[in-house]
Amino acid sequence: MMRRFWLGRAIVKMGRTATVRVTFTNLTASPLQAAGGGGMSAPFSASAGTCAGGVIPASSSCYFNYSFRPNDNSGAIVEDD
Repeated sequence: MMRRFWLGRAIVKMGRTATVRVTFTNLTASPLQAAGGGGMSAPFSASAGTCAGGVIPASSSCYFNYSFRPNDNSGAIVEDD
């Protein structure tokens, strides 16, 4: 039996990975601390992408990558309203 999971408007098949890039933009004149993805556990994961230094310089952007990889029959379903 093939299991499928929803991520946003896409179906993520068991054993495959769907990744969403989230961009953060600093519109201020000062650097901002950037943190995201802490405390995630399977089937979810996060990577710092270009925000790896933890600081978004003034008038700059960086991104985090968030992934979903269903590997078992955990029943995790993610929907984007």
